[in-house]
Amino acid sequence: MHDQGIVSALLHVTETGLEKSILDATRQIRKLFFDSGFHDYEKQGQGQDNKLIVSGKFISHEIIQQTKVSLYRPITKVGDPRIWPTGLKNHASCGDVIAVFILGKECCFTNLTRLCPKNKKNTFENSLLQSLLTGNSLLHNPAANELLKNLKQLASIGPIKAICKGPTAIGRSLENALGIEMNSSQLPDFKGIEIKAFRELINNSKGTRVTLFACVPDWNLSFLKGSKDILESFGYARGKDFKLYCTVGLGKPNSQGLVLALDDAKGWLRENSTSKQFPQVAVWPLEKLEDKLCSKHKETFWIKATSFQSHGSEYFKILSATHTKGPNVFQLERLLLRNEITVDHLIKKNIAGIVKEKGPLFKIQRKFIPDLFLGKPVVHSFES
Repeated sequence: MHDQGIVSALLHVTETGLEKSILDATRQIRKLFFDSGFHDYEKQGQGQDNKLIVSGKFISHEIIQQTKVSLYRPITKVGDPRIWPTGLKNHASCGDVIAVFILGKECCFTNLTRLCPKNKKNTFENSLLQSLLTGNSLLHNPAANELLKNLKQLASIGPIKAICKGPTAIGRSLENALGIEMNSSQLPDFKGIEIKAFRELINNSKGTRVTLFACVPDWNLSFLKGSKDILESFGYARGKDFKLYCTVGLGKPNSQGLVLALDDAKGWLRENSTSKQFPQVAVWPLEKLEDKLCSKHKETFWIKATSFQSHGSEYFKILSATHTKGPNVFQLERLLLRNEITVDHLIKKNIAGIVKEKGPLFKIQRKFIPDLFLGKPVVHSFES
């Protein structure tokens, strides 16, 4: 649904849910309802007397069917939020994935499993569903138009000489050419627009990830209380330095024994380890990561350039700019689950004992950048 500029949460249909006619309202659904002003489960009392019935729709390619949606918190335990659209059994089977979104004042449901069945062409175009979701295309603002004009001028001039070396050389050189002063601010680079530049892949072998943002853990929630503690617990000696440079993802621990895990109940991204002494390492509240994503990438130009050496210096030629707008925060969790977004530690202690942390950096594989944003990205080519 995010391709059409619609923020949606996913509802996974389980056998138990179908039998009992009740499904868990996950953190994503609760956030969707709260952010849209549709419903606040935190303010809803427990028990049947506080059950809320709201208007909803089942929407597919061919039909729109009105329904009633039950929003409920049981008496048992802490009243974990529940949701149930009447008639779901006629629109979904066990294992199906439902997109939940808000249109106007109604809660809408689209069965994604049946919308795009395996081995069949997506028939979204010219469908009834498409007609409801029009008007969500990405629009340029004046700053975006100005930046695009400047990039076209730079591309027409020719290659840009690098002003430094290393993986950040292209970004710093491009900003310098655009007249953007180097600073340590976490805010977007150009009049509210973030600029991310990267080298074109060679044989798809290196540099397949791009940094989204840097975000330190919530040390109050974390077992270890700072980057220095993490370094001392998991670092290694390299020459005169003691460092921890590594990538951490979900599922399989890395060579240092570090691994990520999602805690849906608490809404946390955890960093754990295989160490018996430090099985728990750090915690990021997902809301903190979502806020970082929204503040950093409200609107972004992703610049691709080719690189070459000449007379001992590196030069960059701008090839294209991909324009994205409006992060879909719910995609962040999904991409973390699929290991398409990972975390890099860049912690080092020098010979003087000073510890510096350049991250942790949250990085995304390039090919999944469009999945993180609402609407279809607009690609501007500068190749002649």
